[in-house]
Amino acid sequence: MRTIQTRGTVSEDRKLTIDVPPDVTPGEHQVVVVITDLPGTDLAAVAQYGGSFDWLNDEPELYTDQDGEPVGSSGVTATESLLDDLGLTAQPWRAWPENGTFSRDETDSND
Repeated sequence: MRTIQTRGTVSEDRKLTIDVPPDVTPGEHQVVVVITDLPGTDLAAVAQYGGSFDWLNDEPELYTDQDGEPVGSSGVTATESLLDDLGLTAQPWRAWPENGTFSRDETDSND
């Protein structure tokens, strides 16, 4: 048994065609096929042009830009609020300090 990495083509009738090295003997062989997921750009194109989301065109607009309250209007940002809810504190670093390793005991100011 050996591993051969190659590219294949799937036709409209769902038949897979691949090229194999010349030393592979003709006949029936057991093969394993790995189909990789679509890259994000291809997946976005399928979503946009494939028609799967066409039903959204008929959905009514439920909200306008004037509805609701802007995030942070209370003077607390969403991040600060979430950190407070989780009982966490934010460290005022712009970037992780070079060679920085910290234990909770070193950084927790709530003690």
